[in-house]
Amino acid sequence: MAQSRRHPILLIHQPHREHAYSFDVQNLRHFQYNPNDPACIAALADEIVRAINQSTFLARQTYTKTLQSVSPIAIQFMHQEARRAFPVVSFRDEGMPILDARIHAVTELLTCRALKNRNVLPQGAGRGVAVVYQWTELGIRMLSSLHAVTPEPQ
Repeated sequence: MAQSRRHPILLIHQPHREHAYSFDVQNLRHFQYNPNDPACIAALADEIVRAINQSTFLARQTYTKTLQSVSPIAIQFMHQEARRAFPVVSFRDEGMPILDARIHAVTELLTCRALKNRNVLPQGAGRGVAVVYQWTELGIRMLSSLHAVTPEPQ
């Protein structure tokens, strides 16, 4: 499950002479741990720190790639909507609307998970709906990186 969500995995196990890894975990990082060996305990601590550092590095790399892939239309939308915790896009009830820049931007930001759907509000008979979105933690971080918002002093 952690692997499917791209979380780092470090399998820690005690030695056993008849131990064999099953096919589905044999390619993952393993650490053999002996609780009676002080050197092993220190090595385990080092391995955990190494795994955390690798995870942090990979997370930063992924974030940078995500931020660099955002289109100018989405960046403009982020700057326009940065002051709102819940950006809203209205859809009129006139069949398929022409996809304007805001809809493209919202679609892109939903895809990269910078926004999430919060609510759909009917606007009355024949008037369509308003879709309310919410910035995710990633979206807020992106807003800050793009200088669309400034972090509040702590």
